[in-house]
Amino acid sequence: LLPPLPPPPPDRMYYFDYQHCLTAPIIPSAVMGTIFAGLDVAQGGTFQPSRIVIYGGGLYAYNILQCPMEAIHGRPSLAHNMLAGGILGSVGVSSGHLGVPFVS
Repeated sequence: LLPPLPPPPPDRMYYFDYQHCLTAPIIPSAVMGTIFAGLDVAQGGTFQPSRIVIYGGGLYAYNILQCPMEAIHGRPSLAHNMLAGGILGSVGVSSGHLGVPFVS
Protein backbone atom coordinates (compact mmCIF):
# COMPACT_ATOMS: atom_id res chain seq x y z
CA LEU A 1 0.00 0.00 0.00
CA LEU A 2 2.85 2.38 0.69
CA PRO A 3 5.32 3.66 -1.91
CA PRO A 4 8.90 2.54 -1.34
CA LEU A 5 11.17 4.55 0.89
CA PRO A 6 13.99 6.56 -0.65
CA PRO A 7 17.39 4.85 -0.47
CA PRO A 8 19.45 5.62 2.63
CA PRO A 9 22.38 7.98 2.33
CA PRO A 10 25.69 6.09 2.18
CA ASP A 11 27.09 7.80 5.28
CA ARG A 12 24.28 6.62 7.60
CA MET A 13 23.77 2.97 8.37
CA TYR A 14 20.23 3.18 9.73
CA TYR A 15 18.12 5.79 7.97
CA PHE A 16 14.39 6.04 8.35
CA ASP A 17 12.23 8.91 7.13
CA TYR A 18 9.51 9.43 9.75
CA GLN A 19 7.89 12.24 7.77
CA HIS A 20 7.42 9.87 4.84
CA CYS A 21 6.13 7.26 7.25
CA LEU A 22 3.45 9.59 8.63
CA THR A 23 2.37 11.25 5.38
CA ALA A 24 2.52 8.44 2.80
CA PRO A 25 -0.45 6.41 4.14
CA ILE A 26 -2.88 9.36 4.27
CA ILE A 27 -4.26 9.12 0.73
CA PRO A 28 -4.35 5.29 0.50
CA SER A 29 -6.08 5.09 3.89
CA ALA A 30 -8.68 7.67 2.86
CA VAL A 31 -9.36 5.89 -0.44
CA MET A 32 -9.66 2.45 1.16
CA GLY A 33 -11.80 3.84 3.99
CA THR A 34 -14.19 5.22 1.37
CA ILE A 35 -14.24 1.88 -0.46
CA PHE A 36 -14.96 -0.03 2.77
CA ALA A 37 -17.78 2.37 3.65
CA GLY A 38 -19.15 1.86 0.12
CA LEU A 39 -19.06 -1.90 0.66
CA ASP A 40 -21.12 -1.40 3.81
CA VAL A 41 -23.76 0.45 1.80
CA ALA A 42 -23.65 -2.19 -0.96
CA GLN A 43 -24.37 -4.87 1.63
CA GLY A 44 -27.48 -3.06 2.86
CA GLY A 45 -26.09 -0.73 5.51
CA THR A 46 -26.94 2.93 5.79
CA PHE A 47 -24.45 5.53 4.62
CA GLN A 48 -22.71 7.30 7.50
CA PRO A 49 -19.77 9.65 6.82
CA SER A 50 -18.30 8.72 10.20
CA ARG A 51 -17.63 5.21 8.90
CA ILE A 52 -15.29 6.61 6.26
CA VAL A 53 -13.33 8.32 9.02
CA ILE A 54 -13.32 5.22 11.23
CA TYR A 55 -12.19 2.87 8.46
CA GLY A 56 -9.62 5.33 7.11
CA GLY A 57 -8.32 6.12 10.59
CA GLY A 58 -7.95 2.45 11.41
CA LEU A 59 -5.98 1.80 8.24
CA TYR A 60 -3.81 4.85 8.89
CA ALA A 61 -3.11 3.69 12.46
CA TYR A 62 -2.27 0.21 11.16
CA ASN A 63 0.25 1.66 8.70
CA ILE A 64 1.94 4.04 11.14
CA LEU A 65 2.24 1.33 13.80
CA GLN A 66 4.44 -0.63 11.41
CA CYS A 67 6.86 2.23 10.77
CA PRO A 68 8.92 2.02 13.99
CA MET A 69 9.12 -1.75 13.62
CA GLU A 70 10.44 -1.42 10.08
CA ALA A 71 12.93 1.20 11.28
CA ILE A 72 14.25 -1.14 13.97
CA HIS A 73 14.59 -4.16 11.68
CA GLY A 74 15.44 -2.26 8.51
CA ARG A 75 12.85 -4.09 6.39
CA PRO A 76 9.13 -4.94 6.30
CA SER A 77 8.08 -8.25 7.85
CA LEU A 78 4.98 -10.39 8.29
CA ALA A 79 5.59 -10.20 12.03
CA HIS A 80 5.14 -6.41 11.84
CA ASN A 81 1.76 -6.87 10.13
CA MET A 82 0.58 -9.36 12.73
CA LEU A 83 1.80 -7.28 15.67
CA ALA A 84 0.23 -4.05 14.37
CA GLY A 85 -3.07 -5.83 13.68
CA GLY A 86 -2.97 -7.54 17.07
CA ILE A 87 -2.35 -4.27 18.89
CA LEU A 88 -5.20 -2.50 17.10
CA GLY A 89 -7.51 -5.49 17.57
CA SER A 90 -6.82 -5.81 21.28
CA VAL A 91 -7.28 -2.08 21.86
CA GLY A 92 -10.52 -2.10 19.85
CA VAL A 93 -11.99 -5.12 21.61
CA SER A 94 -10.97 -4.01 25.11
CA SER A 95 -12.46 -0.54 24.55
CA GLY A 96 -15.71 -2.02 23.20
CA HIS A 97 -15.41 -0.58 19.69
CA LEU A 98 -14.77 -3.94 18.01
CA GLY A 99 -16.42 -7.27 18.54
CA VAL A 100 -15.49 -10.85 17.84
CA PRO A 101 -17.85 -12.30 15.21
CA PHE A 102 -19.77 -15.52 15.84
CA VAL A 103 -19.28 -15.34 19.62
CA SER A 104 -22.44 -15.21 21.68
